[in-house]
Amino acid sequence: MEEIPSVIRKGGLSLVYYSLTAFLSMIISLIATRKLEPIEFGTYQFLVILASLFNLGISSLGWFLTRFIARGYDVKKEAIKIGSLLILVSDLLLFLFLIFVTNISIPMSFNLILLTVLLFFSQSLFLLFANAIQGIDVSITYLSNVIQAIARLSLLFIGIYILFEKLSVEFFIVVIFIANLLAAIFLFAKLLKFKGRYQKNVLMNTFKKFWYVPFLNSLFISMIIYDSALMTILLSSTITLAFFRSAYIIAGVVSYVQVFVQAYYREFLEKDSIKGLTQAIKVLVLLSSMIAFLIISIGDLLLAILRPFYVPSYPALILLSISFFIGNMASLFGSSILSSEKTDLYTSEKSFRNTQFYTITKVLLLQTIFQYFGIIFLAYLSKIFALEPVVIAFYWSLIWLIVNIFTFSLYYRKIRELSSITFPKVSIVKYILISIFSSAIVYIVKPRNISANLFLQFFISSLYAILYFSIFFILLLIIDESIRKRIIRIMLSFLNKNSWLKNIW
Repeated sequence: MEEIPSVIRKGGLSLVYYSLTAFLSMIISLIATRKLEPIEFGTYQFLVILASLFNLGISSLGWFLTRFIARGYDVKKEAIKIGSLLILVSDLLLFLFLIFVTNISIPMSFNLILLTVLLFFSQSLFLLFANAIQGIDVSITYLSNVIQAIARLSLLFIGIYILFEKLSVEFFIVVIFIANLLAAIFLFAKLLKFKGRYQKNVLMNTFKKFWYVPFLNSLFISMIIYDSALMTILLSSTITLAFFRSAYIIAGVVSYVQVFVQAYYREFLEKDSIKGLTQAIKVLVLLSSMIAFLIISIGDLLLAILRPFYVPSYPALILLSISFFIGNMASLFGSSILSSEKTDLYTSEKSFRNTQFYTITKVLLLQTIFQYFGIIFLAYLSKIFALEPVVIAFYWSLIWLIVNIFTFSLYYRKIRELSSITFPKVSIVKYILISIFSSAIVYIVKPRNISANLFLQFFISSLYAILYFSIFFILLLIIDESIRKRIIRIMLSFLNKNSWLKNIW
């Protein structure tokens, strides 16, 4: 199992940062779900999602920004100029849309609307600099997420235990706003140190010519991820969203493995080659299956940590966990297809439509159409049959799973056309079977009663997570010879560097 050293370092470090971010975010989500009523929590999620949805302009710019910086172009000044204009225009559009939504569907105070606009500004700034840094070192981007999460948690504790603030949707949004600004400042300081080859207006010219391509990609991806906004408006209720998002928050940990996708994407861009795709598939299947089936085995215990009220979302969580697993693989193939495109960004519009960039856009369009058809049809049925919110959340998750399987199949066929790489079928089967077996054991022996005590529930969940990982890694070492040999080499290398340990050994 040969690895690209830089991918291992950056991807592994990014995963550590992401795991820490996930832990801190879980505490933040725990505070939100415990301190906010379900309707308030749904409103909070709706506004955060909506603010993210309006970042299409910055996401489009960031798409080019990452690619140019990864190729060694110094375009940071151009990015700031273009980004500032996009942020101002998008902020105004968000403000007008919130006024519209308040009048027709979800009542909100004017102060809450203004705070959401400020939240969007900070998110946009953070996203702009994060996209730039991603072209330099992916791990720094994830380090900024850790900084943002620490800031959010610290501000929450200051508000609760020092200022004795009443926790509300407004308070949570202010906390995120400040945390985003702090993380953006950190990224900006790192970006100033980057020195690359300068070419006047290279980013501006490309963005003017092909802005619609990443814009459409970002639009479709945002619509797919944040379909919650439409569903909330269609149902005129945030309770269903609370059930769905509680399951989404837990199952979403599976998607954290995509840090490796981003690390490989940058590496493929820089080297104009996807020779490392076979190894990337192994890494993603191993980590995705391990995390997905852990969540499936103890998902009800994890939901109870958020709030016992959300435990009925367990079936939805199972579907979303599998969906994110498949989505990780689809993301890897999609990124590989993008990076394999050798056509420069300065090509004519006609030739551009024959590139793989256009192929990705078509796949995302189909994915968006199918997903939105599904949720609109579900919203229609829910009103006819008066479905319970938790039942709607289950079928909503099923739509996600079906659509991700469809998208994966399209990317899989395309990558087979483009590349002659060998798919590690034996490793894939081994990793999935080990995960399923470990999950089955934990599912059988775990307690069926949910404790009302938060800390006891967290302790119980941790114990069974440790049991799962113990079973998983023992089986992995027994069955996978390549991983076993790699671990032995790492241990011997460590002992050689520490002679006193070698003597003890």
